[in-house]
Amino acid sequence: MSVQRRKDSKGRVLKNGESQRKDGSYMYRYTDTSGNRKSAYAPDLNTLREKEDEIQKALNCGIDFDNGNITVMEFLKIYLSQKCTIRSTTEQSYRKILVSVEPYTLSRLRVNQVKLVDAKAFVIELSRDGKKYSTIQTYKSFIKSAFDMACEENLIVKNPFLFPLKKVIVNNTVKKAALTKSQQESFLEYVHESHIYRKHEDDICILLGTGLRIGELYGLTVKDVDFKNNCIYVNHQLVWLCDRRNNIKRMAKIHKPKTTAGIRTIPMTKNVADCFRHVIMTRNQLAQNLEVDGYKDFVFATDFGLESADNFSKALKNIVNAYNRLHPTEPQLPHVSPHILRHTFCTNMINYGMNIKTVQYLMGHSSVQMTLEVYTHANQENVISDFANIMNKCESECDDMHPAV
Repeated sequence: MSVQRRKDSKGRVLKNGESQRKDGSYMYRYTDTSGNRKSAYAPDLNTLREKEDEIQKALNCGIDFDNGNITVMEFLKIYLSQKCTIRSTTEQSYRKILVSVEPYTLSRLRVNQVKLVDAKAFVIELSRDGKKYSTIQTYKSFIKSAFDMACEENLIVKNPFLFPLKKVIVNNTVKKAALTKSQQESFLEYVHESHIYRKHEDDICILLGTGLRIGELYGLTVKDVDFKNNCIYVNHQLVWLCDRRNNIKRMAKIHKPKTTAGIRTIPMTKNVADCFRHVIMTRNQLAQNLEVDGYKDFVFATDFGLESADNFSKALKNIVNAYNRLHPTEPQLPHVSPHILRHTFCTNMINYGMNIKTVQYLMGHSSVQMTLEVYTHANQENVISDFANIMNKCESECDDMHPAV
């Protein structure tokens, strides 16, 4: 004897727990983590089944998803679990946010209880604990997106994280300036003469001469460096991740650029080409056979495997500290990072008069605005130099107009 399947008014088969109400809307009945019977409602069957999926994901995590009656931390975990299209590096950053947010009062509040005052109190507390403005902005953006989902699911009426951050805490972010010409000269001279840090000279010179992102540099394979045509083909980057699920603390992965602007061909100067030749000639022969996601024959292969941005960043910090200790009476070098070197290349190109669209292409920026807003900062050295050049030109023109009698 066949079992009669329940159907809605359109003849669609209803699943267990689903039913159509007299007004044409739909209801889903389920049992929460405490054994209580709960109901979810939707105007149509497709929307109801989307809610069912979210409820089941929440129940699988041991969470009661009903009516926003879950903690912010529980909801953030659900939100992250549903973001299937994000890059693994982004997911890793989000998971770090969860760890950082968990000790705060906000994480223990119920989603449907969070008010504007709670959201503002949270960012103020982060600021008092010494978190950078940019870090707080990142936290707020992530949580705001999660609460946007809560609004869409009718768990809350209004998102409490819509307020402008700058109206609650002071933006004390100090923009990272490019190295001045004299700083570049001092930095490079010290690295070249140092027996300890000379091994990093090629990496530094290449970054200053190409503006590559550090992941792009360390992701290059030998075939990406074209000595015949003096150019570098950039279409991927090397990133390092941790895989907690498989208990892997550190693993290398190849990622494609976030946008098509990241795919580009960068010309090489003779100095940059010479640096690449030296790196390839002196690299570890065993490590160069390492394969990552189908890519092998990496340019930067050391005795310990492939290079990483973290290790290089630490080396740059050590170089600056060592230089400043040895030259206490001279102008001190500022903080130097891989991004600062990229920043410096961009600023140098603009100062030399390169077309802004060309700089945008070389940097792999998706818009000219990004190139202008993020990278062009006037410094005192440039101001004095530009002013002197302009004044000399003016004086020369005045002399031509009023020749000596």
